[in-house]
Amino acid sequence: MKAMSVTTASKSSTENHRDTLPRKEVISMPIKWSVLRVMEAADMLEKHINAAAEPLECAREVAKAALEIPQLPQYVDQHFRGLMGEIDRAIGGSHSEPVGRLKARLQSIRDSVPKEALEAEEKKSEYGKQQSLV
Repeated sequence: MKAMSVTTASKSSTENHRDTLPRKEVISMPIKWSVLRVMEAADMLEKHINAAAEPLECAREVAKAALEIPQLPQYVDQHFRGLMGEIDRAIGGSHSEPVGRLKARLQSIRDSVPKEALEAEEKKSEYGKQQSLV
């Protein structure tokens, strides 16, 4: 008996290869760190980032006003513009960086926390901490 191989024209060679690989089950590992403490740290970071944003916005306005200095040479102008760009990247507020890298990084911390673990730890904390008898 001859073995027959069937290929479909709609699948690429990499997709056909993936179909032959054994599928792995996703195993949920227990979390040994405090999800709530991570979220609390993220909240504290957000407060500090928000507090730092206002002075940086003022600094951006000062740099923008400095661009209006008459006969400002381009080699100085570029430094003011560069500073404004760095502020935009950090806190956002421009069309190229509407959110800002600090807040985006903060959101990535929050997004990396498994929601199920957060819910489980919140539920567990509702009942309070029980002291060990040992």
